[in-house]
Amino acid sequence: MRQSELQPRDFWLGKKFYDTRKFPYGFSRSGIFSFSQSQLLENKGCLLSALVAGKVSNPNAEDKAFLKAIENGIYTLSTETLVWAKYKDFTRQFHTLAERPKKVRVAVDIDTSDFELLKDEQDWDVNDAANSEYLEAG
Repeated sequence: MRQSELQPRDFWLGKKFYDTRKFPYGFSRSGIFSFSQSQLLENKGCLLSALVAGKVSNPNAEDKAFLKAIENGIYTLSTETLVWAKYKDFTRQFHTLAERPKKVRVAVDIDTSDFELLKDEQDWDVNDAANSEYLEAG
């Protein structure tokens, strides 16, 4: 990683964290996070994201413990790890209704000689005289 990408810890703490793609109305209005969790994400989210990406030049002991907990999957270490794991899990499972499935073309040759019903087509009529709803072959 280049040295110009590394920034001090205070640089990342001074920025507000937003994810307008997944949460266009903010974290607090999403219904996923509590008010305190959304405040934590807004205030420390840039730092947490930079720590995971390795862009912090001077992480302290708390930051190193956060990274170790995230790498090992221990999310109950602190509130930061719990909220970050909740944020990442939600963004991985997020699907939109606007996404369209990819069209797949499948070329299959069907042998119609095996289908007896296609060979012997019959006209089906409803027997009105008997008030029957059964179909009879004509």
